[in-house]
Amino acid sequence: MSWGRAALALALPLLASAALARGVSPYLPLELDPELERAVERLLVLAGEPVLVRPIATATVLDALPRACRFDAALCERVRSWLERLEARAALTHASSAAGAGSEGWPLPNRHGLGAGDAWQSAARLELRPLDHALVSLGFVAQEGDATPSGSLLSVGESALQLDFGWRTHWLSPFTDSAMLLSANAPAMPSLTLSSYRPLTRLGIRYALFLARMSESDEIEFRGDRVSGHPRLAGVHLSISPVPGWSLGVNRIEQYGGGPRDDSLGKLVRAFIDPEAYDNTSESLSDSDQFG
Repeated sequence: MSWGRAALALALPLLASAALARGVSPYLPLELDPELERAVERLLVLAGEPVLVRPIATATVLDALPRACRFDAALCERVRSWLERLEARAALTHASSAAGAGSEGWPLPNRHGLGAGDAWQSAARLELRPLDHALVSLGFVAQEGDATPSGSLLSVGESALQLDFGWRTHWLSPFTDSAMLLSANAPAMPSLTLSSYRPLTRLGIRYALFLARMSESDEIEFRGDRVSGHPRLAGVHLSISPVPGWSLGVNRIEQYGGGPRDDSLGKLVRAFIDPEAYDNTSESLSDSDQFG
């Protein structure tokens, strides 16, 4: 699959309508100060705005301010003053550094691959907004022996159709400490994401679609052998919020491709629609012929 052709095909209709709609939105850092994170969560609860995926678009919090201010004006003022920095044309939105000591062990939960034996971790993100419908984010997460441009994105579009291309973290869960499908346990993957940060129609429909390239693995099974390559990861999120304070969402992810395995976009769509015939539930296909 060609990333360039896929990005162009998605971006052309998006850019055609961008001039008539609200611009792109940056995202809140996942590594918020705990006190500030609680303030944002409380504000969204007061506004009746459930959160099912992360990172949260700053526009979502801005839209929730008028409803929450009726209940807690002091909280709103604090969050509003912090968000003004994120909405600037150029801003350092996040910077952190931590050091510690420990023994070798498993990676720590939701720390972008940080291991229990790593001595330090640093992260930062700078955002530049040359146009209302274009945003450039430059970020990184570095730790002992590894560094990832996590948070580095090119975003174009508008509220109903925002395209993000780069190292965006995908967190599919309403919880802040865990996720059953996908979270920040591993470093961010380069991905192409299409999503809506504002609810659509009276049902409050939101969606997110992404394609990501995973790190290289030499344990990909194919034709009775183990081969090397970069598997792909595809994900879909759909949710509705028919009444304030209530949301119902569904998520699905699929790992596929890598090395000589098929990674075509057409087969991916068919596997999502008809997993019994194409995916790993098919009894008529061998392990190597199953798509996902």
